[in-house]
Order: sequence, then structure tokens, then C-alpha cells
Amino acid sequence: MAIRAAEFGLPAAIGVGEQRYREVAQAQVLELDPPRQILRVIR
Repeated sequence: MAIRAAEFGLPAAIGVGEQRYREVAQAQVLELDPPRQILRVIR
């Protein structure tokens, strides 16, 4: 997936860890701010 994201110039959260992945997978709305390296669950 990291390769695909890079090919299309899309930001991606890679290697966030198992616990963080579970939180993100259940979220409905996320904030992803690549320059500041922020991945936040909004809802």
C-alpha cells in the first residue's frame, strides 16, 4: 500500500502500530496532516 500511495501522490499513515490501527479502523472521520505528522480520530 505504501507503494500505491506514493505512485498516486496520496498521503498515507504507514506503520502506526496494531493498537493505533484498531482505533483508526473504527473511526468514521480522521484528520491526516502529513507535514505535521498528525493522525487524529475526529469521530
